[in-house]
Amino acid sequence: MTLLFWIALVICIIGLIFTLMVGRSRNEESYSNKTTAKNMVWMYLILLPVILIVLGVFYYLLTK
Repeated sequence: MTLLFWIALVICIIGLIFTLMVGRSRNEESYSNKTTAKNMVWMYLILLPVILIVLGVFYYLLTK
């Protein structure tokens, strides 16, 4: 159970860092809302399935 806690903690920290990198403030004139939306869509449509697959592999390995 402790191993699952550490895995979840690492994944949450990676997600937090990635979210902060994507959402950090930029010059408002040169960085449009369209670009922000595109980055967030990329993050949730690509990164979320990858995280779920990694969690599935960890779950499989821990319960095998």
